[in-house]
Amino acid sequence: MPPAVGCDETGKSGTAPMRHGIDQSAGGAAADQNLGTESGIEKMTPAVTSNDSRNLDGNGEHVAISLEESVVEEEDPISLDSDGDNHAPLRQQTSTQPAAEERVPSVPSTSNLAEETLTGTSRGAEGSASTTIAPAAPAASLATPSTGTPPVCRVLQVPKRLVVKRSKISAAELNLPPLEPTSSKVACDDYQRISKEIEDLRAELDEDVKQLGYCEANEKLRAELALKAKDMQCLRKQSEEMQLNNDGMRKQNDLLQANSDGMTKQNKELQDKNDDLVKENEELRTNIDKMGKRNSELQAKNGSLTKWNQELQAKNDGLKKQTEELQAKNDGLTKKIEELQAKNVSLVKQNEDLHANNDSMCKRNGELQTENGALIMRNEDLQVKNDNLTKLIEELEDRNDALEDLSGSLVRKGRQSDDELQQAQQELTTGLEDKLNGQTAIGIKRMGELDEKPFQNACKRKYGNIDYQTKAAELVSSWQDELKNPSWHPFLVVQVNGEHKEVLDDDDAKLKLLRFEYGDDVCNTVKTALMEINMYNPSERDLVPEFWNFRKGRKATIKEVLYLLGHMEMTTKRRRG
Repeated sequence: MPPAVGCDETGKSGTAPMRHGIDQSAGGAAADQNLGTESGIEKMTPAVTSNDSRNLDGNGEHVAISLEESVVEEEDPISLDSDGDNHAPLRQQTSTQPAAEERVPSVPSTSNLAEETLTGTSRGAEGSASTTIAPAAPAASLATPSTGTPPVCRVLQVPKRLVVKRSKISAAELNLPPLEPTSSKVACDDYQRISKEIEDLRAELDEDVKQLGYCEANEKLRAELALKAKDMQCLRKQSEEMQLNNDGMRKQNDLLQANSDGMTKQNKELQDKNDDLVKENEELRTNIDKMGKRNSELQAKNGSLTKWNQELQAKNDGLKKQTEELQAKNDGLTKKIEELQAKNVSLVKQNEDLHANNDSMCKRNGELQTENGALIMRNEDLQVKNDNLTKLIEELEDRNDALEDLSGSLVRKGRQSDDELQQAQQELTTGLEDKLNGQTAIGIKRMGELDEKPFQNACKRKYGNIDYQTKAAELVSSWQDELKNPSWHPFLVVQVNGEHKEVLDDDDAKLKLLRFEYGDDVCNTVKTALMEINMYNPSERDLVPEFWNFRKGRKATIKEVLYLLGHMEMTTKRRRG
């Protein structure tokens, strides 16, 4: 991925300046979100992502800078001693002098981290003050100079807002011998020697930075990150839609549960009413039993009390009527109880159905959650496939451009070849038109020209042997002019095997009249001429000369024409010889 670098305020790279090397586009925002927590300055941490490497060679020392993802912390850089422990940090310095101040880190040791401090100087428009910034430097491979002195870190001057990163390189890759702690005097000498090399390295690094084309790579990174942001928005929308569907299913489940609870309450109320009716029925039965006992007592007394028989009989009749009324009421209550029992059974079935539906909805909800998880995994796989397809599409677009260029050149060459072939065929036809006659098998036929023989035979049959040739010639001439008339187009467009083709209209009035007056042979001759004109020259309707195989009744091939030319050449040589 190309690096995302902020340009300086002078606009040398051609784009607007960016604060602390941070891209304000979608790519810069993403870098700010991912790396901002590692810096202590308002989360404005510049980030560089690159897979390119560049080698700088100056004064006999080799520096390999690998540009990868990194975090530049605007704090004092920490040097490493030979044991890999941190020494006191080099503090950031500001100066009012016009020259830039450089920092000299300790000599790298055999630890797993090889660091190099890059010092950047920012000047104002008036050049009154300079600020030294020390971002984390990229990994560098340092070779021991031939003079035998201990290797030192290269201090490189980078343009303002140029973001480089540190990388982990093992001591074996650096090929550095173990170093002993140096005295302050040696460090001062190294500082003086390194200061002399800084100016040369600044010029070399400025040229290399211009060649890297950071701003163009930054634009590409913006576009790619914008596409990824759009894809992430689509995935978020799909996830939100799935969440809304799950919420709807939960609401439906709650409604069904509420309906089920309501039906359960109604069932309990009906059961209580049914129990009350049963109790009332038992009381009525108890009263009926009591009345029966009383009636039997009265009947027993009726045997001894004859006088009271009529009165008791009347009372008995009244009691019977009351009993019948009570029986009718009892029957009505029994029917009502049966109806309530039937309704109770139906309600129980409905309750069971609701429970079954509730269970199915719960299962469906679980399945939807499982499918949602599967869809999330699938979306991740699709994202990986989408990245691969994007790379493949870019490769295919490059190939397609190359193929389009090749196809265009081939089409142009094909058209040029066809034009040359048609021109050669016309010249060959013109040159051989006088030499070839109707006696040879291969000759030149004027496509769209009427055959006079069917007209002569028809005129001979119709008018006899007297002057039939003149009438046939007049008839041929009139129909030849009719064929050249663009307003007469007796063709129909039909669909054959899914393709549209033009066929002759047999119901055309002129063709019908010609067939009626002169027969089928003359009509077929006119049809053949119409087909030839429609095939070879439909716009102008002129006669087109063409090589024709009269023996087989078809267009002659190039091989047959060349064979005829060779045969004619051999015959000419024999005659001359």
